[in-house]
Amino acid sequence: MSAPSGLAGNRSRGVPIIDEELPGDPFELYSSWCAEIRRDRGTQGVRAVLATAGVGARPSMWCTRVVPLPGGFACFLHHRGRIGAALASDPEVALAFDWSERGRSVLATGRCARLPAVDSDAFFGRLTEREQLAVWAGGTQEEGHSRAAAAAAAADFADRFSGQLIPRPRFWGGYRITIDEMLFQQDSDDGVTDCFRYGKAPGEKAWSVVRSAP
Repeated sequence: MSAPSGLAGNRSRGVPIIDEELPGDPFELYSSWCAEIRRDRGTQGVRAVLATAGVGARPSMWCTRVVPLPGGFACFLHHRGRIGAALASDPEVALAFDWSERGRSVLATGRCARLPAVDSDAFFGRLTEREQLAVWAGGTQEEGHSRAAAAAAAADFADRFSGQLIPRPRFWGGYRITIDEMLFQQDSDDGVTDCFRYGKAPGEKAWSVVRSAP
């Protein structure tokens, strides 16, 4: 389906989505919706719920910042943490974006793999100093730790790296999530929920899109 000037993503909440106005690439629609929500919230970053089914096939979720990449997303986590362990056990993941103020949600599924160290280094270098220290301090925390201990760890690392660039700890880094399915859902004032599923078979370049059940 082509994407004329009246792209579905430019519509406001409550206005039905017309099938013929959907773009052929789901990331085009995602980018349009995402730009609107960033303007609404006055923020640049985007957060999503990352869901895994790793160790023992037990579901696990984590709210994390995500960065769009060609064909997918990237997220950055502690490799030794609960989610990192789940990803090491099973690379199949899902991302959920809740944009309920516009009556919208996006669900994306795919497989993850660690990003090259150079990419993790570059992202870490763009974090604020406080965020970098929080990453280091997070690596010292164990189940049941106190807030005072976390604050003390951050202060210790601030002293350790005072006056120098803070390096990325090896226990923290990025994961590329290559998406193979995206589900877009929007509520309308007429009571109809518009729900579209984009899918792509392994090895295929083109996306298919169908109207799906909510």
